[in-house]
Amino acid sequence: LQQCVREGDTVPCLGGDEYVIALPALNDSSDAALVADKVLDAFNLPFLIEGHELHISGSIGISFYPADGNDVQSLMRAADTAMYHAKQEQRGSVQFFHEELNARMIERSQLEHELQHALEHDEFELYYQPKVEAGSGRIAGVEALLRWHHPRHGLLSGGQFMPAANNTAQVVPIGEWVISAACAQARRWQEADSHFPNMPIAVNIAIPQIYADLPEVIDRALRKYGVLPSHLQLEITESLLIGDIDKATSVLREISDSGITIAIDDFGTGYSSLSVLKALPIDILKIDQSFVRDLGKDLGDRAIGEAIVNMARALALRVVAEGVETQEQQIILNDLGSDEHQGYFYSRPLPADMLAEQMLPISLA
Repeated sequence: LQQCVREGDTVPCLGGDEYVIALPALNDSSDAALVADKVLDAFNLPFLIEGHELHISGSIGISFYPADGNDVQSLMRAADTAMYHAKQEQRGSVQFFHEELNARMIERSQLEHELQHALEHDEFELYYQPKVEAGSGRIAGVEALLRWHHPRHGLLSGGQFMPAANNTAQVVPIGEWVISAACAQARRWQEADSHFPNMPIAVNIAIPQIYADLPEVIDRALRKYGVLPSHLQLEITESLLIGDIDKATSVLREISDSGITIAIDDFGTGYSSLSVLKALPIDILKIDQSFVRDLGKDLGDRAIGEAIVNMARALALRVVAEGVETQEQQIILNDLGSDEHQGYFYSRPLPADMLAEQMLPISLA
């Protein structure tokens, strides 16, 4: 870091892995951006430590005196806010502080606080989005998607509050509630003799849940509602694969051995290696919607989709394509060999009663 700055600049260490770079007498703000880019370029080079080649990433937040603060504490708080946002958006990036960013961070902090009371006030609800079998057009299952009836903001989707939840201890009890609520709904559909008597319900699992007695949580919910393991599916993200992979594999193996299906969600956007995929007890790969969106226009996305399907076939895995919004995408995915489709072309996520009313037996093949 010291090699990236000018004489007269300072680089104190705050502790841990956080550093400050103080740049007095800048000509304009672009000079700070040049230094930041120089720092990130330096981190792109490997570090040789005791014979091991290590790779490290950095995220940078920038604040300016006096626009962002008149004292050290204010400037540090602004830079830290910007750095935190850089980490959330994309590691290895630079973020300038601005008031809109500060407002978002304050709102996020407020959401984190309010999440502590959402469960006890019964503010959560599950919506369900069907997964449609490519060949027959029949509904092959549903994905349970969490919604929050927020007292100030109204109905919030998971994408609007789960990033905040993942920073709190609430993510584990929220995950337990989702599993329990999904099992309860599976039981209700069975007793109502609906169109979904044996429909598997997929729930998304946050990484902290993997290490928080997940098999016991699932077993309690299945027993409480009298639901078979085959009626529940778990969806995990590729980010799981950069954690304690041995522990995760052991936990997932125990769950898989009980008869529960496991899927890798948003496949193609994370860190999967073929050796890890082969070792994990997974049954399904879900192609991320970012590859589905431009299937009709982008040959690269089509090639990626085809490669994922071929790889899944080699590993004896089923393929679900997410984000299907047009008939053109549906036709291409059928040609590529995707097993199931999910997206607005078939249905938006709906409350359980609306799904039962609208999703009668269909043929969309």
